[in-house]
Amino acid sequence: MQPPAETNWPTNRTEIPGRTVVLIGASIRSAAQSAKLASFRVLGIDQFGDIDTREACEHFWELDEFSSNPEFLTHCRRFPVLTVGGLNSHRSLVESLEKSCAAWPSAHPPSAHPPSAHPPSARRWESRWDDPQWLADLSHACDLKFPTTLQMTDSADRPLSLEGGRWLRKSRNSSGGLGVRWNTACLPHTTSLFNGNVIQETECRKPTTMDESATSGNHDPNAPPPNAVLQRWIAGRVHGATLICNGTDSRLLGVCRSLFTRKSGLPFVYRGSFGPVSLPTDLTSRLQRLGKRVVAETGWRGLLNIDFLIDRQGVAWILELNPRWSGSSEVIEQWMLERKQTTSLFGTVAGAICGNSLESFDQCSAIHPSSAGHLYLKRIIFARRKVCFSRQQLMPIINQHDQLCDYPLDGSWIPKGNPICTLVSRVPRTEFNLQASSGTQKSPVLTHRASLLRLLETLER
Repeated sequence: MQPPAETNWPTNRTEIPGRTVVLIGASIRSAAQSAKLASFRVLGIDQFGDIDTREACEHFWELDEFSSNPEFLTHCRRFPVLTVGGLNSHRSLVESLEKSCAAWPSAHPPSAHPPSAHPPSARRWESRWDDPQWLADLSHACDLKFPTTLQMTDSADRPLSLEGGRWLRKSRNSSGGLGVRWNTACLPHTTSLFNGNVIQETECRKPTTMDESATSGNHDPNAPPPNAVLQRWIAGRVHGATLICNGTDSRLLGVCRSLFTRKSGLPFVYRGSFGPVSLPTDLTSRLQRLGKRVVAETGWRGLLNIDFLIDRQGVAWILELNPRWSGSSEVIEQWMLERKQTTSLFGTVAGAICGNSLESFDQCSAIHPSSAGHLYLKRIIFARRKVCFSRQQLMPIINQHDQLCDYPLDGSWIPKGNPICTLVSRVPRTEFNLQASSGTQKSPVLTHRASLLRLLETLER
């Protein structure tokens, strides 16, 4: 991709009052920092209120604080709002913001866009994003696989026994893997079945998954709601493809590997990403086709993240779509900044939301990122036990290519299992490529595990 002809600002940028935007999400830090690079003033709302998040914002509210005081909404009405991170709750607050705040300006007359392209909001198409049948149909049309998925209802009077492999329960209103669990109990009768498979209704059997002892004979208080979906588990490596969309077109920016950890009864908690990584040309072409079909049917404008899995046979399975700034967005941005493809990913996204052309994007660099540049590794650091955070202690042991992010106030006590901070590292790509060429390719996480352990041990002293 080459830099846009003029700037990353929307064509009619003066229509954004005070060059101010409202960002809301579970964690808005990376998006707020990127917006600040593009000279936006940020009114930020998130769950954690980390120090570097507050520093990137002109004004900041914690989610609970904002939602409990309706008067705060008046501070945001004049400015456009963007949801930049998953929210496991507060969905009504997001809807109120999107209805009350100013619309994003458009670089073209309204007639140039399909009707659904005007508000850059996923709420309008929420039923689409959450519809497994729609995503299954789109995936198959692009020669991509989609796991067998069953949609649950509240009106169940008969249990279902699931045969053939292991199954996941996935909550619709969750992010970061916090709503994904192994299916360990009989769930309500299903009303919809996708991917053309037939499942017979039989008597409920004893759970057979690895977590059966955790829930067998006991009610799971953290179980997803009855309107969750069941999805057949596929073994493989999970990836996230980041695309940018302008309502009529889309472009692939890059693909990252996703990293997960187990936290209590949650087996797939997001803990970071690394990339961008190379994929076969045929697969990236199919992902690009999927992105274009999504835009054609929804008029989506902004970032689009496609979560997919590559199994042991090299087959790609689409898992879900996330129409927002995602956890891997800053990894893609770091790589684009290094190659001078943008001066701010958020600025580029703002232009796309306003309908700017995507013709300047070079797809070759996104498809074959290994030709140049570094690999970037994002790791969320979770507390192994209760620790007191001290940035002063950590800075001397952090590598010069590591950036400490999402850090709390010094002296803050972090409970066991909670995130402490995030490390974003620049990794020499030759190091990763040499491992791949020798047939012993390993995740960069393994290579940099020593620095991670050193950081944890420092805090635990």
